[in-house]
Amino acid sequence: MPKFAASIKEAIRPELYIKTAIVILGGFLGITAISQKSLAGTMLFQGACSIIIAYLIFWPIVYFVARATSLQP
Repeated sequence: MPKFAASIKEAIRPELYIKTAIVILGGFLGITAISQKSLAGTMLFQGACSIIIAYLIFWPIVYFVARATSLQP
């Protein structure tokens, strides 16, 4: 069956298994989060807090440091 093995060689690369596992894990986490509403709410709240912190605190600091160091001769 060498011809059959050659025809499915691309389909059975390790990347396929890794990608499939990531999709299954993501689906499992989504189902788990739906069944535990308090966990999902906590995750959404923490994500929103992280976005606010990144844009309101870290981004201006990095921008200021980058501008201050680029203005020096």
